This record gives sequence, C-alpha cells and structure tokens, in this order.
Amino acid sequence: MSTSTVQPTNQQSKKIGIRDLLPYKSYLAVLVATTISRFGDSLDSLAFSYMVYQLTGSKTMLGVILAVNFIPSLLFTPFTGVIADNYSKKKMIIISDIGRGVMVTLVAILYYFKLLQPWHLFVTTFLISTFEAFSNPAKKALRPFLLPKELFLTAESITQSASSLAQLVGVASVAFFIATIGISGAIAIDALTFFVSALFICFIKYNEKNKNKKIDLKFNDYIREIKGGLKFVFSNKIILTVLFLFALINFSIMPFNVLRVPYLQDILGMGPEGLSYISIAFLIGTFLGGIIIAQIGSKFKKSTLTILGVLILGAVYAMFGFPMLANMSFMNPIIYVFALGIPFGLSIPLLSSPVSALFAEKTPKELLGRVSSVASLITLSAGPLSASISGVVADFIPIPQYFRIMSYLILIAAVFLMLNKNFTKE
Repeated sequence: MSTSTVQPTNQQSKKIGIRDLLPYKSYLAVLVATTISRFGDSLDSLAFSYMVYQLTGSKTMLGVILAVNFIPSLLFTPFTGVIADNYSKKKMIIISDIGRGVMVTLVAILYYFKLLQPWHLFVTTFLISTFEAFSNPAKKALRPFLLPKELFLTAESITQSASSLAQLVGVASVAFFIATIGISGAIAIDALTFFVSALFICFIKYNEKNKNKKIDLKFNDYIREIKGGLKFVFSNKIILTVLFLFALINFSIMPFNVLRVPYLQDILGMGPEGLSYISIAFLIGTFLGGIIIAQIGSKFKKSTLTILGVLILGAVYAMFGFPMLANMSFMNPIIYVFALGIPFGLSIPLLSSPVSALFAEKTPKELLGRVSSVASLITLSAGPLSASISGVVADFIPIPQYFRIMSYLILIAAVFLMLNKNFTKE
C-alpha cells in the first residue's frame, strides 16, 4: 500500500509505538523539516534574549517584544485557519518558511553591519510571527491527511521529542557558533534552517481536494467559516473547558518565559551560562517526556496524562519560587536548575500532546484548520497581556514571589480538570 497517504490500519488492536510511524514517509518529511527549523530557532532565541536585555537593561522591553510576538496570532489566526481548510496546506507551509527565512536573514545582515535598531526587532518580530500564523494552522490541519487517527498521540509526542532534541543540540552548540561566527552568524544559521525546512515540505504527498484551489473567498466567506469554527468549539463542552483552562496556564507560565534571564542573573547569581543550563534541562525533560508518551501513552487515558502534566508543571513552577533552596548544603544553582528544569520540561508533552491528539480526533478534517485557529486564539490570548505586564509587575513584586503566585493558578487549573467528569472520561 502507499505510505504517503493515510490508509486503513489494524493498529487499534495492537500496542502502538514509535515504529508504527515509519511507513508514513510524508509525516516523516514534516518531522524532519520541523526538527531542522527548531534547531535554528534554539540558536536564535538564546542570543535574542540576551541581546535585548543587555542592550536595553529593561525587563519591560523583554516582555513587550514577547507580547509583539503574539499579536499576529491574535489578529490573523482566525483567517489563516480558514485558508488552511480551503487551500493547499503544503503551499502555506512552504511560503511561510521562506518568508521567515528572509526576515531572519535580514536581522542577521543588519546586526552584522551594526545597523540593527530596537525598532527593527519589533518590525521583524511582527512579520516573522505573521508568517508563523499562516504556518501553524496549516501544519495542524495537515496531520490527519498524513496519519490515521490512532497514531495522533504518538506522532504529537515524537514531534515534541525530536524538536526538543534539536533544540538541545542547538543550546549545547550556540556558544561555539557565537564564538566562531558571531551572533549574526548564529542567526544566519537559523535563517538557513527555514529554507531547508521548506525544501523538505516540497516532497510530501497527500490527497487533498483543495490543494490546487485558488484563493477567491470574500470577506463574508471568511467570517462565515470562522463562525463555523467558533460554533464547533463552543458546542463541545470538553474542548471549550480545556481551552479556557489552558489559557489560564499560558497566562501563568508567561512570566517565567519573560523573566527567566533576570531571575537567573539577579536571583541565582548565574551568568550567561545559566540560560544554557536551564534550557538544556527543559529540553532534556521535554525529550524524555515525548519519548515516554510516544511509546506507552496509548495505555493511559488522555485526561490522566494531561492532569498529571499540569500537576507537575504547577508543583515545579512553585519550587522555582523558593530560590533559597539553591543555597542549601547539598545544592548549588546548577543542580537546582537541573533538578527543577528537567521535570518542568517533562510536564510539557504530558499536558500538551494528549490534548492536541484529543482535538484532532474530535474535529472533522474539513474544520481542523479553523478549529485549531480558534483554539490558538483562546489559549494564546492571555499570553500578550501576561507578557506585557510581567516586567512591570516584577518591579513591584519579587520575581520568586511572582512565580509562586502564578504556580498556584496552574494548580487551580489542575483541580478543575480533575473535577470535570466529562474530561476525565477521555
């Protein structure tokens, strides 16, 4: 049988594992493309955080730029979801990858020639995120055309693990690249990975009625189809409950993303290597979690895995609020970061992979782009608000105390999930 498109399988009657993904060559091409681009992203992200903080010395600026990163998703994702449902997902991903590659190349050139200004970062961040707003719904809507339903959880988990491994390699090698070819060179490598990713996507094959269709929808058509996605989401109580709770989780976790550099430097007294340590710890945890879920996740209910992941995330996040533990006799900041960072990363595939698989299983193929866009809009809407205020709040509340408060919100979300009988049946 053909391995480039989804065929009926008898895998529900046997144990599902990583090897069951191997016959699906087009999925593997997407997996390789994603892994390569994640490697480049890891090089870029570490340099970017320190560049902004060192140039401006402002925690607020870190939050504002991160907030700008979310704006295109909020503005365009509902429309891009409609496009993903009606037109070629493959072309959308290729164009998005090329567009991001061009923008990142521009940043590298401007930095190399010492022409990069803060406003350039705002503009390029906005444009890069705009291309990503087109790519993400297309990738989510593409998976049901590449794999049978029973492999969704395994595929989601192994994708996270592969991405984490690529990011781990990137984090481990970023110092070498910066030392040998400079920050602009590291950013240029990130740009190259987008172009390579686009090349791999060119080779995928799948059956889709709309892949050669020209864009001719009118504004009213977009609105009508967006309403269709909203209607589906709001009519499904399980999906709606999970979305709003995940919005709360995103709101709560954002301060950590914004304030991790000042936390490591000012609270733990670590230098630039601190960000590498904590990133490596997160990625090790995410990699291990993804492998575990991919191999044995099908043995457990998706609700059980999700609740466990949220509980671990909340508990570990709370522990980051007690930095005095790093000064105990058997502890030091490096051990502290790894001891908490690994389970922190482990929680991510535990809570996200089952939910992603659940969405894909419950959503009709023809609605998946719109529904995933609505889901992203709801869950990510709290991110920009939290990111934009995190730096300001941190000027009035000690960062560790801020982390503790946010961790309690995550634990509250876990309690709500446990009390939701409809969700716990899944």
